[in-house]
Amino acid sequence: MLKKSIQFLLLPALCACDTNTADLDSYIARTKASATVVAMANPALPVFEVVPFSMESGRDPFATPLRETAKAQRNTDCWQPDLSRTIGVLEEYSLSNLKFKGVIGSKSYRAA
Repeated sequence: MLKKSIQFLLLPALCACDTNTADLDSYIARTKASATVVAMANPALPVFEVVPFSMESGRDPFATPLRETAKAQRNTDCWQPDLSRTIGVLEEYSLSNLKFKGVIGSKSYRAA
């Protein structure tokens, strides 16, 4: 019963809408007539020289590069790492596989 009375009250409100849109149509026509189109020309595309790839010798460019080997001759004027030492436990993990989770410590001491 309540639903029917609400529909009965809303029906005149919805029917009161006028379909006269002449003022709106004239406003749109005036706005379109006064509008100017400003378009800039696209810049000329650069011409690239195509270089064909021919693999005559060398490594495959799509393969992961190998680790560089240490030179036989070392500079003795400055500190050099000891390449013959054994690798530590943490050095076996790649840095790209590690994620920073946070910092633990106090004002004077911090550890990651």
